[in-house]
Amino acid sequence: SSSGIPDYLNRQFGSRDLTGIIKYGIGQLLLAGLSDHLVKEITGASDDLIKGSVSKEDSYRELNNKIVTVELFYDF
Repeated sequence: SSSGIPDYLNRQFGSRDLTGIIKYGIGQLLLAGLSDHLVKEITGASDDLIKGSVSKEDSYRELNNKIVTVELFYDF
């Protein structure tokens, strides 16, 4: 905390919680379509952190978007 990083984070993001900011960033990568394997490789984040980065609502929305883009969806 003496490094000034928490104050910088608070000014930039409105939060001093580095874990929350990391989860937000990982969640944005996942919602953009990057696989969790690739996000893990790039960030070095643990599986638990990656799983906790996207809310259930966002997961359901993303799953729904993927389902309706599959050609088979329109054949029924």
